[in-house]
Amino acid sequence: MLDIACGAGDILRSIAGLARRTRRPLFGIGVDANPLVTAYARAAAEDFGELAWMRGDALSPPFGSRSFDLVICSAFIHHLTPDQAVTCIRQVARVSRGWLIVSDVVRSHPAYLSYPLLAWSLDFAPITRHDGAVSLRRAYTPDELAEFAAAAGLSNWRIHRHRFCRMSLVCAPGGD
Repeated sequence: MLDIACGAGDILRSIAGLARRTRRPLFGIGVDANPLVTAYARAAAEDFGELAWMRGDALSPPFGSRSFDLVICSAFIHHLTPDQAVTCIRQVARVSRGWLIVSDVVRSHPAYLSYPLLAWSLDFAPITRHDGAVSLRRAYTPDELAEFAAAAGLSNWRIHRHRFCRMSLVCAPGGD
């Protein structure tokens, strides 16, 4: 599997842990543009030999078409312009053999307006308070994500809405 814009690698480590517990084989690669982030992810995954980390561009991943069974991209699309989001989804689909998940926060005015109070009451770190508010303001709606999927040429996808202002674009081979 491939995790595009993997950040600190938390998702890949969690999936690798699940694969180990269920005795399923897994090889995962995390790609992020920030070399400090990939160095952190590599160090945090020191005990996970089945995971590899590399620097790369989410808009032009350095892999051939259909290289991975599953490609994920989480909490990244809101950092992109609409055109870049379409390119990212198109590239995620290109390197996937059919399974892909693009997950992100949802732009929501009630969430954006209430977030500062929540962050303050839960004593979030200053950077988390700032980044969370910015992310909610920059995020897209499920309808916009659907437009990006259609513009990227996907045909077998669904948008799932989740609690806490989250959504996922899920694509399965054959439309399953």
